[in-house]
Amino acid sequence: MDENKALKIKSSKIDNFVNRWVSKKLFVFLISTTLLVLNYITADQWLWMAVGYIGAQGSHDLLINFKHGPSIVQNQ
Repeated sequence: MDENKALKIKSSKIDNFVNRWVSKKLFVFLISTTLLVLNYITADQWLWMAVGYIGAQGSHDLLINFKHGPSIVQNQ
């Protein structure tokens, strides 16, 4: 029973670390780069994936900033 509790606590700490410190942009970049290295996508496809995600995330941040003020985006 104690092992299950310890495992849950450890899993929770790992989840918190990933949620706080690994950004979605970095995750998309790593997946895209892996696919590029493994020749599943071309350099042009990698570029469009990166530009598309950064543009979508930037517009999302802009809209949240406009609606709620700059403190909301800076705290995320």
